[in-house]
Amino acid sequence: MDKNNKLTIVNSKKIEDKTFYVPMSKFEVTLYKVKAKTSIQAQEIFNGLQNGGDKKVVSKTSRRITIQETDANNAYVSNEVPAFIDIVNRQVDHFTYEDEDLELQSNHLSLVH
Repeated sequence: MDKNNKLTIVNSKKIEDKTFYVPMSKFEVTLYKVKAKTSIQAQEIFNGLQNGGDKKVVSKTSRRITIQETDANNAYVSNEVPAFIDIVNRQVDHFTYEDEDLELQSNHLSLVH
């Protein structure tokens, strides 16, 4: 004779929701054209702009690269959120990538004699 066993819950304890923090990153780099003789000089010129340097030596922005995280790899409980440096240095597996050329292409023709 087949006897079917039935499972019955006799006592259930409600599990309280916890608060989690899920980091999502967006990393954007803007490239500027700087006229200089060496890379060190280019850095010095560009950094000097922060202190009121000559803006004529730096062209407009020429390129922007953006990486946007699309899916999370981590979730931290409120008392386990790591230090800032560990959040920034974590691995990102799922992202979109955009490389945008910001220089205007000239549609004008130049005639050379």
